Amino acid sequence: MAKIHGLATPSHTQQLQNIFYLDSSARPKTHDEYGRPLPGFVSTLQRYSTKVKHSKVGFAIPVHPKARTVSSELPAITEFGKDTAEHIEATSQWFHQQADYQDNIPIFQLTYFMYNVESVHWRNVSNFFWSHYSKEVLIWRDQPLFAYSLHHLDCGSEYMENDLFRNERTGFGGHLYNKGHELRPIVFPGTVGGVTKS
Repeated sequence: MAKIHGLATPSHTQQLQNIFYLDSSARPKTHDEYGRPLPGFVSTLQRYSTKVKHSKVGFAIPVHPKARTVSSELPAITEFGKDTAEHIEATSQWFHQQADYQDNIPIFQLTYFMYNVESVHWRNVSNFFWSHYSKEVLIWRDQPLFAYSLHHLDCGSEYMENDLFRNERTGFGGHLYNKGHELRPIVFPGTVGGVTKS
């Protein structure tokens, strides 16, 4: 999950201050719901860059627009065919085994976010997230585990509007992210079931 755990080498941080991540399916909005023009994309990034640089936590992420929690997000993932029932069940069991888990942990929208490359809080959250996500035992969707990571490390996020971008719901080559989309494992040459041959 390079978008969350992207800076593995400190050499990158010498040239960067903040990193802004944006899903390829998202497009900047030019007008609000009332038809009023919105600030330009660059000025919005500059505003958040200043906010993130001077914040205590060093990152800003929008809360999910549907105000979901971890426990309400898991059934939605199943309903929209974003993961297998086995992964959902394994994740639910894992969450309930954690002493500090609560059903009301809010979900964040990870379509876009910004973080300071020197943020210790971001590094701790992303390392904790990656240490569990990379085992490929829990769900493929990042939002529930990321939300729990923030909760577990008692690390809130700076506020970021959740309506700055519209989701075109399409990916590379017009790929559609629709309900009922069939899940297929990606198998690379030299692997068996996605696992590297030894």
